Amino acid sequence: MSTAKKKPWKKITPFAAQILLVLFALSVLVGGVFASRMLEEARRPDAVQAVTMGSHHTVAIAADGSLWAWGSNVRGTLGDGTTRSRNRPVRIGTDSDWVSVAAGNSRTMAIRADGSLWAWGENRRGQLGDGTEEERAAPIQIGTDKNWASVSVGSDHTVALRTDGSLWAWGENWHGQLGDGTREARATPVQIGTDRDWVSVSVGSDHTVAIAADGSLWAWGQNRHGQLGDGTGESSDTSVQVGIDSDWSSVSARFWNTVAIRTDGSLWAWGVSFGGGLGDGTSERRITPVQIGTDNDWASVSAGVGHTMAIRADGSLWAWGDNWIAQLGDGTREVRLTPVRILGA
Repeated sequence: MSTAKKKPWKKITPFAAQILLVLFALSVLVGGVFASRMLEEARRPDAVQAVTMGSHHTVAIAADGSLWAWGSNVRGTLGDGTTRSRNRPVRIGTDSDWVSVAAGNSRTMAIRADGSLWAWGENRRGQLGDGTEEERAAPIQIGTDKNWASVSVGSDHTVALRTDGSLWAWGENWHGQLGDGTREARATPVQIGTDRDWVSVSVGSDHTVAIAADGSLWAWGQNRHGQLGDGTGESSDTSVQVGIDSDWSSVSARFWNTVAIRTDGSLWAWGVSFGGGLGDGTSERRITPVQIGTDNDWASVSAGVGHTMAIRADGSLWAWGDNWIAQLGDGTREVRLTPVRILGA
């Protein structure tokens, strides 16, 4: 009886073995990445309670108080401990007690439920407020105080409000934007004056605007483009009142312009809007507040670098200004010198 001879296995060469090992490692790696992405997708929140945008990154607080970020991360802007940019939201730490967040050019500031203040990202001019000029890729607490109520971030300076009504600033101070009476940069928070009646603050590129408890409006910093609104065009390193009225309810500063709403619902703007208009039908610089239209039903407003968005009492959304990359959302790329409706009846 004859039996067929079995063919012997061919000997695997060292090179082939290396190829097999590489393929196996890649399969494990790809599987791990896929599993990690699936896990990350599952962990992402279903609802968001707050969101803020810097120049090239976005940060959001989920409904459960967790913090998420995405976008450019060159200077540790996202706060996830790396400098790797993200095209999807990544969770920042494991805490779920964040209550407010503000993003600037390449940094982020946030407040926790216990009133503590945290910062991360670019810090070349001390704008994080931790006493150094070192970049931080993960949140670091600013001081030990736990009475911070709100924070606003500019190009290179930061201003924050405490629960006792005092106002504090740090970072770059070329134009007096800190409001402490000097032009010196500060790497830790310094109090602005001695008043404790501030209720809100908004920071532009190099200027700051704040509302006092009596409804009066005050500004300081660069004023080359009339963004302080005091009628002078001269920069100031201490607060100057904007007009004599005491009926301001909210304010938003950005780049070279400022917009604000009065208690009667009217909308006002001043300075110059980069690439667009303030909303008054012209492209002119305004060194004092000018009313935008005649309506008295504006509920909120937010100033951008060259455009402005506002919401009316009926919930409708309006926009105006620069539109070269379709940032207004009106279906065109045309500059709008007066408000146009974007959403709502």
